[in-house]
Amino acid sequence: MPKAKATTNPPSPRETILLTARDLTCGDRNTTYNDPRINMMAFAELQEWAAKWQKHCLDSTASDIAHHAAMVMVYAKLARIVVGEVKADNYIDAAAYLAMAWECHEREAEAL
Repeated sequence: MPKAKATTNPPSPRETILLTARDLTCGDRNTTYNDPRINMMAFAELQEWAAKWQKHCLDSTASDIAHHAAMVMVYAKLARIVVGEVKADNYIDAAAYLAMAWECHEREAEAL
């Protein structure tokens, strides 16, 4: 792998984001949420369940997009809970995404 060039200029916003992402995903997040493959497999399993849930329980209209997007975020938080450290942050985030999903559903129902 090529080595990064040393720079004397302040990092660009892109470089700052990439360095922060590297530090978090290879450090704190990796320690907290386990190996990325394990976490992504848990997420994929939840997504598979979600697809079945959507197919059998919901009317998949275009107006459901925001609701479903919020639910995908809930699945991401559930995957972190399943394979990572127990952190209140994930439960709080999941609850927030569920509340957002409900709000999206309500607004979508009003729009019909």
